[in-house]
Amino acid sequence: MLKSFFKTCPKTGRIRGIRQDTIFHKILFPLVGLAAFAWVIIRVVPKPSRVSYPCQQAAIPVAAGFLAWLSATSFGVMFIRISQKYFSRQRLIISSLFAVIGILIVVGAHFIYNADNANAQNSIVTKFTSEKPNQPIGIAKGIFPGRVTWIRDTTATPWNGKGLWWTDSAINQLAVDNMISQSIEALTGENTEENAWKAAFKFFNKTHGRKQTVYDKSESVVIKINLNNSFEQSDPNNNSANASTQTILALLKQLVYKAGVPQNKITFVDAIRVIPDRIYIPCHQAFPEVNWVDGKGTNGRIKNVWYNNAFNYAVKNEGTTDIPMCIKNATYMINMPLLKGHEFSGVTLAAKNQYGSIANRDHTKYLKTWLASKPLFSPLVDLMATKELDGKTMLFIMDGLFANISNSIDNNKTNCAFNHLFNGQWCSSIMMSFDEVAFDSVGLDFLVSEFGVNLGQISSIDTRTPGNHCDWYLHEAALIGNPPSGTVYMPDGVKLSSLGVHEHWNNATDKCYSRNLKTGNGIELLKVSPIK
Repeated sequence: MLKSFFKTCPKTGRIRGIRQDTIFHKILFPLVGLAAFAWVIIRVVPKPSRVSYPCQQAAIPVAAGFLAWLSATSFGVMFIRISQKYFSRQRLIISSLFAVIGILIVVGAHFIYNADNANAQNSIVTKFTSEKPNQPIGIAKGIFPGRVTWIRDTTATPWNGKGLWWTDSAINQLAVDNMISQSIEALTGENTEENAWKAAFKFFNKTHGRKQTVYDKSESVVIKINLNNSFEQSDPNNNSANASTQTILALLKQLVYKAGVPQNKITFVDAIRVIPDRIYIPCHQAFPEVNWVDGKGTNGRIKNVWYNNAFNYAVKNEGTTDIPMCIKNATYMINMPLLKGHEFSGVTLAAKNQYGSIANRDHTKYLKTWLASKPLFSPLVDLMATKELDGKTMLFIMDGLFANISNSIDNNKTNCAFNHLFNGQWCSSIMMSFDEVAFDSVGLDFLVSEFGVNLGQISSIDTRTPGNHCDWYLHEAALIGNPPSGTVYMPDGVKLSSLGVHEHWNNATDKCYSRNLKTGNGIELLKVSPIK
């Protein structure tokens, strides 16, 4: 019976849309449309502010499609009846004209019916955003402003869905090495890895008021990785999608062999969680002088030490302002998040990755934008804005090899399969940018387009919609000098301008932003072809 009403994935059995080729669909749409229309009238008319509620955001497109279909059908029938009257009077030319118009309107109504139903389905999948596609806000950053590179290589993820996804048999180290190499070259426009890293350091130093333009071997580089679900060093389990060893190793090779950073000047950190053996042991064997800082500090790791009161929040919340001393002392930072949904904030990308750099974090009032009816302060923006965290970040790298629907759900064949975007395959992607706002905007578009209303949900029976309004923090960051919430963000006591550019792509098929379309000064998604 389920398959009579819905399209389902042949591999996973998950619902992918409403069927349009059955008699049930013909009957279902008018009934659902009428119910949606009644629901909007009953709920929104007495209290217009309810129009922003998630249930109304899903109901309005369905109701609109129903009204368009009903109006077009009614007009078509009216013209056909007029045609009949002229036909009875033997005025054949006028009768034929009205008949043709009526038939065209009725046929048009059929297409409106299908198009609006499709749009309604699409809105149910992607109605998480607050503005239309290709409407950039903010000021683009980067050597090539607003550029985000995206490389997808399925040979990097040969996992067959069985066993352990994070092992060397499931992730191809050489392919990941090449993905990181190609990405840094594409991001900087250079044709060698060495020149690419020189360009990256030069750009950061010039835009941060530093006198020298090249990397100095006395300077330290700290990398913030995502280990949100890592609690025991010896735990071999990585089901919940922490950072992959292979991506960390690929970056280490670049920093040491191509950028010329001494091993002892490199530190990987997650101050809240622990660095597991599956990462530490192979990376330490390959690069024994690299530093590893975590919350426990045993078995070769260094215990995190807090630097107190590093910045200020615009609004008091549950978050603290202490950061790791290794970050405070670093000259450069690389923010290396995972491409995942989140059970509270909808997505966890570069901004949310810094929650692992503060002792306590807001997870209730301000992070859950899906419970809000209007834009509100975001603690994530203060983390993005302060000079001590993402203010000293020279590069953003997204590990999207096995992107997932949520932070608190296991990586398995169902949760990792990208059925909408990649026909049931893994995401198999790496992204890079110098613009954090653009970087997170692209990551968000991938997650929203794939997981829709399920984004952030932690089980098949979870009915929450954590993804709704999950782009609000990007609006705040892009327009930080005059944000939609009216918040005054000055984490370091200085008034700020835009932190980067935000927009949404035109559609999930073309994945084009305004710079791709040459219609605006927003994001450029540079699609990099993997080495074969």
